[in-house]
Amino acid sequence: LQPHDFSELWHEKVTAHLEGTREWAFANIRAWLDAPLDGPQLFWLMGGGGTGKSVLTAALHHRVFDRVVAWHYCRHDNPQASAPNLLLRSLAAMLCHRLPGYADALGDVPAETVTDPKELFAALFEVPLKAGQAPAAPQLLIIDALDELPRESQTPLLGVIAGQLSQLPAWLRLFVTSREEPQIKKALSKFKPRELRADE
Repeated sequence: LQPHDFSELWHEKVTAHLEGTREWAFANIRAWLDAPLDGPQLFWLMGGGGTGKSVLTAALHHRVFDRVVAWHYCRHDNPQASAPNLLLRSLAAMLCHRLPGYADALGDVPAETVTDPKELFAALFEVPLKAGQAPAAPQLLIIDALDELPRESQTPLLGVIAGQLSQLPAWLRLFVTSREEPQIKKALSKFKPRELRADE
């Protein structure tokens, strides 16, 4: 398992954030992250192009880095990196380094030979996360810019989000950003997400 390297993009977006701005958004997100586990598991930051969603995401990632166990930044110029199986393997690789006990619970999963996203998700996430001990505080998984993917890449990824990510334990919170597009809204509605507009 190998994680995608988003360090260059992350640094670019973090340095674009103007200190002291969007504090209202960070306060909303932090309150959701620290809320009881019976609340919404998913936070959806939506907004049009150029409203600073990725900059805000990178700044949030920096602020709560110790709580972020995995992340993925979708890019229109590299949709292959966000193919469902590659994305799942990358997230799992990050969890091995960021979430205590996960690597041991995962064991020697033959991830490279599993091609069905549902089977891969069950092997990489559903089984080991249920077997491991829950952390003391909710942890965060970030997926930025779902709308940047072309439809042929976006559709299977949304299928994984709608059908599989909802099986994650309640202590693992999902932070997702995108434009407000019908197919994305349909996929995320299963979570009854906490919603916020970047241009409020």
